[in-house]
Amino acid sequence: DVNWLNTQFTMIDTGGIEPSTNDLILKSMREQAEIAIETALGGSIQNIVTDNEQTAKAMIALLKKNRYGRATFLPLTNISGRGVNQAQNILQEPGVVGFGSSLVHAEARFDRLVEYLLGRFVVVDHIDHAIALAKKYKHSLRIVTKEGELLNPGGSMSGGAYKNNNNLLGRHREMENLEKEVQAQRDRMRGIVKEQEEGRQEAKELQDAMENNR
Repeated sequence: DVNWLNTQFTMIDTGGIEPSTNDLILKSMREQAEIAIETALGGSIQNIVTDNEQTAKAMIALLKKNRYGRATFLPLTNISGRGVNQAQNILQEPGVVGFGSSLVHAEARFDRLVEYLLGRFVVVDHIDHAIALAKKYKHSLRIVTKEGELLNPGGSMSGGAYKNNNNLLGRHREMENLEKEVQAQRDRMRGIVKEQEEGRQEAKELQDAMENNR
């Protein structure tokens, strides 16, 4: 089944469509790198992962037939990542947190996908270290800071702020935290109700005992 809403879609139990890139990669991630990872992913955070190219082909045909818009698919059978030259040297540079692929966790079958999406991004702590690193390696690296600045090969830079804190990963984490908080409140309410019931039962037993002693 496919649920469609303004040409954005979620695939449910299709037998070929994998979890979205967002849900797949971001199950477990260091909170400090949230903005950096979202910046590195860019538009690919909305991409759809499929088991193979035939599933992607079928979904593209469905999009065309129904004029639902366009989407990008990542067939697992086609995806492969490439490492970064001088990786070990780069990891020793000041301010380097790690490569983007090392800061997320997914099932082993998605390792190549994670490497493809994030393996060539160097995550650093702040923009000053990012600029120094870019200069040292002659602007050949993709560098992203924990605050979301992006330095591309060739020298271009981008940055700023998410409007109204509008980053998907932050919302994803906040939703999980809220769900846990709601569950904790429900558990507390159940405890209170149980205590009230036990109190009423004790009161009834006490009243019965007093009546029997008259």
